[in-house]
Amino acid sequence: KELIYGNNPDKAIEYIEELLRLDPDNIDGNYTVGFAYFQMAVNYLMIMQTPGISYDELNYYSAQVSSLMELSKIRFEKCLEIDEKHYSGHKGMGHYYLLQGDAEKAIDEMKLAVKYAPDDERKAVCKDALAQIFLSSGNIDAALTTIEDTIEEFPDRGDTYIIYSNALYSSGDIDKAIEEVQKGLDLKFDQASSKHQLYAML
Repeated sequence: KELIYGNNPDKAIEYIEELLRLDPDNIDGNYTVGFAYFQMAVNYLMIMQTPGISYDELNYYSAQVSSLMELSKIRFEKCLEIDEKHYSGHKGMGHYYLLQGDAEKAIDEMKLAVKYAPDDERKAVCKDALAQIFLSSGNIDAALTTIEDTIEEFPDRGDTYIIYSNALYSSGDIDKAIEEVQKGLDLKFDQASSKHQLYAML
């Protein structure tokens, strides 16, 4: 997971594939491979936005995105085959449907991920993801309601302020967005890169 967050998904997959060779039905392992494929697809999508990219390159990256998304879906579905009430399979499918442009299915899956999350931290992560889906689909009010509920429940979690300030900015409340970024910067973060995102947003 650290390698994925460090933008080195190829190496991450090597390690996790070894885990799955030893334990093929390890849900966390299957999810993490699926998420690595998903992250690689997102990276290719970002490359496709590069100005001046050629038509041939667009076709190549588009094919890569499609293949990687299907590989991620296979892993997420495997998680649900092993245990249909495990949060990670639903979380993965939520990410998958969001990138496929099906916000309704993405919301349904992420709500199940929140429901089945086994602890506070993973529940908060899933609620952040749910808020991001609402925001991506243009439902800013639902995004804000979800985030504010998360902050009330987990007030010391800095990561939530990334999506919160983004939603406030999208709603046009710039002053409040700046205020919440500054609050978030004083809190705890899962990854150093999350704090860097808040500084960049500020």
